[in-house]
Amino acid sequence: MDLKIKLSLLLVLLPGMFFGQQYFRLSADYTVKKKNQDSTFQLSKGRVYYDAVTGKLTYAGKFPERETYVMQDTNMYHFAGGKFTGRTLSMMLPKMTVFALVLEQNINNYGLENSNYELTKVEEDQGLTISTWMPPESYRKKLGKIMIAVKDGFLHGIVFFTADDKVMSKQFYEDYYNIDGLDFPTKITQFYYTGDKEFFQVTTYKNIVVDEKGNDNLYDYPVEQYK
Repeated sequence: MDLKIKLSLLLVLLPGMFFGQQYFRLSADYTVKKKNQDSTFQLSKGRVYYDAVTGKLTYAGKFPERETYVMQDTNMYHFAGGKFTGRTLSMMLPKMTVFALVLEQNINNYGLENSNYELTKVEEDQGLTISTWMPPESYRKKLGKIMIAVKDGFLHGIVFFTADDKVMSKQFYEDYYNIDGLDFPTKITQFYYTGDKEFFQVTTYKNIVVDEKGNDNLYDYPVEQYK
């Protein structure tokens, strides 16, 4: 099954992951090093802004181009030179990203304990606590399990499987930084698999700010007129 279809089904199963919100904003400088499908490499830099109230996630890119991407619900809006250039479908909801997970303090279990997934197994292996989560029976022909590894109380890795038990993607979380009592992983390494090919990207964060006052135009980037 196509990766986008799997992710869209995942969105259905994670409708109400977050409760008891205390923090509502988070921003950070980001650097992404990515291996593309054509085996070329790409570097991008900028600053990301997430607002839980507006439900918007804004990537203000600075390199290699000055362009802005805004995620809201399942839409991705693209702006270049301050002008709207297009809208595409996004398979990742802002509330499923690391920014929302950190603000809601649900990152250790990836928010799964408040989802439709079922915890089926917990085991210890070389200092890791590994939990296995299964989708509801009605989805198991289309979606596979999710395995989460926690080390020293922090999310260390997460693996997504296909329905036929093949690895679809892996994510590793490292170099946690504590700010205002929130633990933020400043290095995230992601691997994706298509057939026998492996692609990856490494994202690092710095200059993290929680509940910033100001920059409202970036936390609530005006996209409503382009829906």
